[in-house]
Amino acid sequence: MKVEKDKIISSKERISVKKKVASAKEPKIKDEFLPATSDTKEWTVLAYLMPNHLEKLRQLEKVGSDNKVNIVAYIPLATGEGYFARRYYVNKAKEASYIASSPSDVVAEGPAEDFGSTKTLEDFLEWGIKKYPAKHYLVIMQNHGDIWLGGWRDEGTGNMLTLPEIDETLKKVENNTGKKIDVLSMDACLMANLENAYEIKDRADILLASENLEYVQLLSGYSGVPLDKTLRGIGKKTPKELAIQWVEKSEGDRGSPTQSAIDLKKIEMLAKASSNLAKALLDSSISIDLLRNIVKDSFSMATSAGITLFSYQKDLASFAKKLLENKDINDNKVREAAKEVLDSIKEVVIAEQDNEQEGKELGGISVYIPTEKEGVEKPWELFKKDVSPVSDEVPYKELKFAKDTLWDEFFTKISLPYSLPAPEAPVFFPPADDSIHPPAFPAQIFPFPRSPNMDIT
Repeated sequence: MKVEKDKIISSKERISVKKKVASAKEPKIKDEFLPATSDTKEWTVLAYLMPNHLEKLRQLEKVGSDNKVNIVAYIPLATGEGYFARRYYVNKAKEASYIASSPSDVVAEGPAEDFGSTKTLEDFLEWGIKKYPAKHYLVIMQNHGDIWLGGWRDEGTGNMLTLPEIDETLKKVENNTGKKIDVLSMDACLMANLENAYEIKDRADILLASENLEYVQLLSGYSGVPLDKTLRGIGKKTPKELAIQWVEKSEGDRGSPTQSAIDLKKIEMLAKASSNLAKALLDSSISIDLLRNIVKDSFSMATSAGITLFSYQKDLASFAKKLLENKDINDNKVREAAKEVLDSIKEVVIAEQDNEQEGKELGGISVYIPTEKEGVEKPWELFKKDVSPVSDEVPYKELKFAKDTLWDEFFTKISLPYSLPAPEAPVFFPPADDSIHPPAFPAQIFPFPRSPNMDIT
């Protein structure tokens, strides 16, 4: 199939385009591009790329596969001829390329599967690990991230990957290949959170993710994590060395203002410390009003997007520090537990950069602390109203972190008695145009100041 760069179409047209390729043939593997199974390299990079985000493919091509590294990518593409997907064996490009002139080899092509389906992710990872053996594996998952709810939404089907689904998918891949992922990069907004890290703690050794928003501005050439910088020299790196470089090379980049490397082998330490803090707060006589004010004063994620649900995600170190700094907190058990949390963060977060978000120094990992009833009882309703009408739902209490700790008991205590009533009448009547309120579906979230070509992941 010939693909021309000027035929790329928007995501809004995908639903109708999908119908054109419903009867398309299954992907055809071109075996001449596949290395022998005995050709074991140092690293294999498997990039699960957001539909039509060709900038990511170009970033990978600036690094390219070589005698030490395999780089393979899966990307759905919408063109005037249909909506389909390709698997690429990524070769190095001497200069910026477009899809029609890409130096990378198309090793598979077929109808685009549901990007929010576990099967799509599972098939790609299992195929890549078996066909491109290596000593170490880096998996890059790029798309929208939605805190503890998950992410990787398919705008056509309304499906998304929840955290339990991601955990189960990676478990199946490991069972079917016998290979555990060394480093998992979630190149998406808001995924450096404790709920996510704890859910997938057994699926990889290191998690790379952003605590806050990531940005995409294709005309300016930035798109989330700058892979051409973070992957430089990967063939000579250990997993930990790669993780540290990944964070360092992201610093100052407009696409990824925050980035953390989290040691998943130690995440249970932080979960235990957080549960101890929750218990100390539950047992204390500290007033709920004071705790709510401390939570509200802690650093919130995604404030520029104006999404209530996301603003309940707080930097965990910021919250612990606020407890210690407050002169009205005299409970020694609370203070000791807050110190334990800070000490654990230093052990768990291998490296982090935050570009001093709003002048604040972050700890590199966030946690959910709603202060209103809606954040406890109706988080998915908030998400569907403000972000995207997805069809998947997993209650917070079903996450491993909630089951194994007292964290949700803590935030329930400070939230439920203090539900704020809805105003009797709105105080502001915005004009009925899309410049103020973009279409509800597919969801587009814009930080301020808003650019017509800017999106966040």
